[in-house]
Amino acid sequence: MANNLREVRIRRNVSQLLLSQRTGICQSTLSKIEHGWIPANAKQRKALARVLKVRESRLFPESEK
Repeated sequence: MANNLREVRIRRNVSQLLLSQRTGICQSTLSKIEHGWIPANAKQRKALARVLKVRESRLFPESEK
C-alpha cells in the first residue's frame, strides 16, 4: 500500500495534526495510512487530495491501476 501522502504533506508544510483537523481523519489513522499499514478509503483519499491540493493519483498511485 505504498503512497506519497507523507512526502506531499511535508512538501506542503502541513502537519499531521493540521491535516487531521482539515480532513476530519483521526491523526493516528493518518499515520497508519502514511506508513502503509492501512489503506485510505475513497472518502479519505478525496479529502486528503482536496486539502493538499493535488490529484488523488499523486497521493495514491496504486489506486489508478
